[in-house]
Amino acid sequence: MSGGSGPPGDDEEASLRLARQLDAELNSDQPAHTASSSLRDPDYHASLALAKQLNDELNHPEQVYPEEPNPFASDAGAAAELSSSSPLELPLRGGGKAGKEPVRPCHQDSNTTYSGTTYSKTLSTLKDFINIVASRKCAKCNTHLIQSADDVENLFKGWVTGKVAMCSWLKCKKCSTTACIACPSQTSSKQMSVKVGSTQISWCCSRGRLFMIWVVLCGFDQQYCTAKQREAAKSGKGRSHTSSGTGYGGTNRLARLGDYDSGVGYGGDEDHFGFPFGRRGGSLQARQDPGKAKAQSAQQVTDEFHKTMLAYLEELLPSLDRESRFDLDPPEAVTDLLLDSKILNYCAELLRNDSLDDASKRKDLYQALLNFLRIIGTHHITANLTMFKERPVHPDSVNILTLSFARNDHGPGKETTISLADGLRNLNIQSNIMLKNAARNEQEFKTNEGQDLLWLCRQISDLSEWLLKNTKGGCGSGAKSSSNGPNDRGIIEVRDSDIFATHRFAGEAMGVRHSAPGRIKRLITEITTLKTGLPPGIFVKYAESRLDMMKFVIVGPSGTPYENGLFEFDLFCTAEFPNRSPKCFFRGAAGGMPFNPNLHSDGKGKFCIRALINTVCLSLLGTWLGEPWRPGQSTILQILISIQAMIFCEEPMYNEPDEPVDKGRSRMYNQTIRALTTSYALLDWVENPPKLWQDVADLHFKKNANKILQTAGQWANENIDPPGGRGRYGLQPSQTLGQLQNALQKKYGVTTSTQQNTGWNPPSGTGPRYGSGYGSSHAPGGGSGYGYGSGTGQGGHGGARRY
Repeated sequence: MSGGSGPPGDDEEASLRLARQLDAELNSDQPAHTASSSLRDPDYHASLALAKQLNDELNHPEQVYPEEPNPFASDAGAAAELSSSSPLELPLRGGGKAGKEPVRPCHQDSNTTYSGTTYSKTLSTLKDFINIVASRKCAKCNTHLIQSADDVENLFKGWVTGKVAMCSWLKCKKCSTTACIACPSQTSSKQMSVKVGSTQISWCCSRGRLFMIWVVLCGFDQQYCTAKQREAAKSGKGRSHTSSGTGYGGTNRLARLGDYDSGVGYGGDEDHFGFPFGRRGGSLQARQDPGKAKAQSAQQVTDEFHKTMLAYLEELLPSLDRESRFDLDPPEAVTDLLLDSKILNYCAELLRNDSLDDASKRKDLYQALLNFLRIIGTHHITANLTMFKERPVHPDSVNILTLSFARNDHGPGKETTISLADGLRNLNIQSNIMLKNAARNEQEFKTNEGQDLLWLCRQISDLSEWLLKNTKGGCGSGAKSSSNGPNDRGIIEVRDSDIFATHRFAGEAMGVRHSAPGRIKRLITEITTLKTGLPPGIFVKYAESRLDMMKFVIVGPSGTPYENGLFEFDLFCTAEFPNRSPKCFFRGAAGGMPFNPNLHSDGKGKFCIRALINTVCLSLLGTWLGEPWRPGQSTILQILISIQAMIFCEEPMYNEPDEPVDKGRSRMYNQTIRALTTSYALLDWVENPPKLWQDVADLHFKKNANKILQTAGQWANENIDPPGGRGRYGLQPSQTLGQLQNALQKKYGVTTSTQQNTGWNPPSGTGPRYGSGYGSSHAPGGGSGYGYGSGTGQGGHGGARRY
């Protein structure tokens, strides 16, 4: 690190003083003093030309940033070419870890004031900054220092590979003269210098520092977007695994399943982000298959690159921990650069990782992420727009590099995504649950992996609590409620007795006296993942001292014959978990009525999930020859999402692989499912919900009562049985609809009235006709039950007790 002596002073002000001196010599009627130090400078004329340019900017600020097309844009359409360019083939410089040393400036540029126009006011946007960079020319040969996107890419490549010093001085391609991109300085005698890993970063002025931020963001974005485009091309669907995030947004329930194929909370593409930087890190186990080993090695290299970029930005971005003018009063363009870059998108992806266990294995990357978030989240210039507000989202083909060299301004993205603060809150929820349960089971976390996990949880918790309590943005309307009540997606801890009272596997669970090493830690990890990973429409409750005992309810998805019905399941993680899959039991209607080909009677009046007895979600997806439960990767979250997406689907009869299905049979089957849903998953839950789920039932029906009646009325009108027919299993849609409307009116004050079509729509297509036998019985507690018919055109069998 080089340094200088003397009192602290601002480099830019020194440059401006030089500019005034040289300009006075140029315009004065008096001859210049031949003894002037400036005349003794061999590059005096070059300095004079650049000084004149800076002086013009100082005295005529209104002319500095004219409204004009991007000066970098070419007629050929640079943005389109840039978005499809190939990735940079870069090995990381220095190897190993990108640790950093404290900032040790050779001189401070603080405690000074600007005269004239302060650049923090003039540099407000990316466009302002680009106009400055585009105007910079070599003082000797008048050649533009930055002419195209290639110049930026090559400079970034030189920085990362170590072939070019990472500083604000550029060498003219024509005459090889070296000068700062932003000021008249042609030497490095006065500079700020920091070290990140083995890389020294230097700049001589505030605008030079801003230039370095821009180049780092351009290089990062080019790599990020190239990888995203490759990923989209590989999938053939134009969709990246993290476009919706785990448990956030997205309307395609089937597509969401692809996000869990790696078992670590997000997509497991072997070529994830696709950086060809050469392998690093420790050796992989010999028993791993080559594809998996290659993917893990690529992930390690990618993580190393991203960690290094975050570390560079941590030192270059303004921070209140430092006292330079740039740190205390930076230009607003800093925020605009960050918002136009993909760096915030990448941070959001890391925060969406629903696996703390995976995050702890990448703890160096996550430490760099938390350091970066602390920098942008605590500074008044960046905090509000980059950390605490929803951000506009550009397509993957648009980034800071393409925006800098495009002919037309793309404008802000039309779509927005949740704030980084919200993402951090969600990760903090997981961390707090992990720390709470770890305190109860200290022995489970004595290993190095366990300690790394707890260390990361404390780091996340500390930063999240500090940001949300001590910053203006953290106290805004985006703060999440700490209520432990049910919401559209949630997991709640309850008393053991509440779970065991009606759990299918209570007896077996009582027989489990000991847990294998690591089992409790894995269960805690599963609970934390469910806390923020559950999609809307799934509710989970687990026993406070028996994390292996859970119950969950799934709300029938819209557009299916299960729509808005409530379906309860019991789940138990056996003593062999996670080496063996959990057991799962469907608490459906009694009497063997098939809600789905994947739910079949166990001979005791209930249904079990066939594929979950020995294997889990991949078999449930219809890929019967798919991989079984994978102890190190498969998760309970995968099971729940698979049930929601693949069992409660639009055409459930197609889940039966051994039966030929046509549209007519599928329509008849859906009619039966709709009748069962109306009677057992709606009416029963309104009139007499399970005590454990009273809160969820109240929440659901208060919110959706009118919609439920509208849907049930539509189902009744689309019924293909003759008027007065009882339908299969003795369920008469119009009568059940009337009961449902009365129950909702009485309990939840529903206002919608249903209108039924009394006409009969004869069946279309082919397929069996079902009998209309009817029986009744009276169960304790009131209500008459309906029997069910069987066979084709046969009479009904005896009555069935209502569930």
